[in-house]
Amino acid sequence: QLKLFDPVSTGSQGTLKDKIRGTLERMLTPGDEVFLHATLRAGASSLLESGIDLLKSRRYLDLGCGVSFYLHPLDQLEDAIEWAEREFAHQTEPGPPPECALLVFVVPDSWRADVSRGRTYDWFELITRETRDTWMQLVRESRMEQKTALTRQADASAYVLGPIAKSFSLRTRPKRPVVPMTRRDDVGVPLLQLALKAPAVDYFSGHLRVIWSWQPNPRAAPDASMAASMAA
Repeated sequence: QLKLFDPVSTGSQGTLKDKIRGTLERMLTPGDEVFLHATLRAGASSLLESGIDLLKSRRYLDLGCGVSFYLHPLDQLEDAIEWAEREFAHQTEPGPPPECALLVFVVPDSWRADVSRGRTYDWFELITRETRDTWMQLVRESRMEQKTALTRQADASAYVLGPIAKSFSLRTRPKRPVVPMTRRDDVGVPLLQLALKAPAVDYFSGHLRVIWSWQPNPRAAPDASMAASMAA
């Protein structure tokens, strides 16, 4: 598989987004699906050397109590860039902020069947109106660190696909309703995240195609408006 570490010199988010989209349009073939993961350049270098390491991921986020590696669909590219800059570009010490990186995984549209081929792992997708209550329950129980039948089912699956929940602490505000983050261009459409569990990690590690890195502009410390799971 082609693996590139492709630095980008750009002064604006729009320019970076356009460069990434332009490169992917030249790379992709019919039937390809693209998923993204935002991190620091140092973390991207480590992943190139050793693949996805779930031991470095966080527990008790939106889609299960166990560790997961979170990805986002290509149509959320702008959100991923913005989140990386908000999360990593704030300056706590003198000097330039650390470089951000965007990992691009390109998989065939048969990836669901490929991940589970020869296995007994279930798919777990919570992206319809009919599954909204189940998604809300899973987020609540996962963030509250409750190992229930539902969180165990999620963690035993090959992956979980569902909306990104707005970020807040359920421990300090346990009665607050769980609501999804929505697209900036259509508030009726939730932003999605794909939580890879152990059965899917090796498969996706083998489909890392491009890593984009860039130097963000210095910013103030980020607020909590973006879901913490995007860093997992």
